[in-house]
Amino acid sequence: MADLFKVRIPNNKDPEEKHEVWVSDKASITLYQFQVKSGAFAIGRHPKSISNHVNPDEISVFALVRGQQIVIVDEDTKLKFGDSVWYAMRGNHASQIARIFNDTTLDRKAIDDFYGDWLLSPSVKLGDLPFFTGVMTSESLVDKLKSKPEDNEKNMWQQTVAEYVKGNLDMAPVSGDTVAINDEWSLVIKEVDDKGKLRTIGLKREELPKAG
Repeated sequence: MADLFKVRIPNNKDPEEKHEVWVSDKASITLYQFQVKSGAFAIGRHPKSISNHVNPDEISVFALVRGQQIVIVDEDTKLKFGDSVWYAMRGNHASQIARIFNDTTLDRKAIDDFYGDWLLSPSVKLGDLPFFTGVMTSESLVDKLKSKPEDNEKNMWQQTVAEYVKGNLDMAPVSGDTVAINDEWSLVIKEVDDKGKLRTIGLKREELPKAG
């Protein structure tokens, strides 16, 4: 997850355990165990939709263990502190998933880096943010937008931060979800209430590579 979000969280980026299970002479399945730590982004998420950045075809839940007991995973299952989840995975996603399960309360600087330098009200319009004033119609910015509404790019700037974020997520928002505006700016959900309403959203700016 550190590579995807460019965060610096000094926690173990490896799964708790890893086992390769051979199902035939030529085919194997790799199982990874992750444990939900205190303050982890995994808390409150469904184990099957742990990350918007991992193809669901490449990850499946093998078992959820809670209090030494196997828990049946249904559509209402949400991860809790102390849960252990075994995943069968294809691809190099283990370290990304581990970041979601690890304790994120140890380093406040890392948390601040993750959410960005500015915290926004979900009800503020993108076009009212001073960071984008005067550049909303610039070709350089519009060309690099990650989201291009079918009508025109002006509609985007008329949207509230919450509307833009929800419109660019494929599932219910959870803390830690990121929506890119362009290569330089992104919005990171910090707080979501029990009803799924966005409470606080961070605005994060990445340093662009300097032209050679």
